[in-house]
Amino acid sequence: MRSSLLAVVLVVSSCSRCGSAPAVVDAGTLSRRSVELRTALIYSYPEYRDTAVLEVTGKVTRVIPGLTAAQRDEALGGLKWANAEDGGWQLNSLHLSQPAPDTLAVQISYDADQLSHLYISANGLTSAELSMYLPRTLPIGSERFTFFVHYTSSPVRSRQLVKQAVGLLLGNSLWQVEGASPDWTDAGAEAAPEDETVVVRSTDDARITFHRTGGQVRVEYAAETVTRR
Repeated sequence: MRSSLLAVVLVVSSCSRCGSAPAVVDAGTLSRRSVELRTALIYSYPEYRDTAVLEVTGKVTRVIPGLTAAQRDEALGGLKWANAEDGGWQLNSLHLSQPAPDTLAVQISYDADQLSHLYISANGLTSAELSMYLPRTLPIGSERFTFFVHYTSSPVRSRQLVKQAVGLLLGNSLWQVEGASPDWTDAGAEAAPEDETVVVRSTDDARITFHRTGGQVRVEYAAETVTRR
């Protein structure tokens, strides 16, 4: 598992340095940012002991104005994508889908073994490197990076872990709770609420949503990576 993940990271990293034409972005109207998947993981899921990982996915979703099926097929053929059984496209450990007529999304998923390596990786995959597997010669309307974590534990432990993750973020002045702050006084009590949602936003408009239902915790880190000024 570890070697396969390293292969994906190396392939994507080398692609970001290749000589293919970059996506057409008007510097006067669009701005770009990049997020490291390892950073998103540590913010979203800093403590994994006593939990079971159910799903971890990093995704870049891009709106391509005026995208046609012919343009899509030509671009994906050049990037060596192959048809996947679910109607999307597959390339090594990457999967590409088309959630809307003018939208493409590329994602990578991690199992528990790969995730343990991602925590300690010195040079993790970035959203910019992941986006290199989207068409590079077509205009960009907008682009969004999301990192999704779904894990489970006992209800009490899950609530403690959400409290810990939020507390670590708030210890940094760059993050603030959006809306009302939760009442953590009963974070370890059996009488804790069955369903809770906490949203934390950074000064650069990244947002992390923690949603717990009993012992199930779903966390989404989201940030706009290409936006109009």
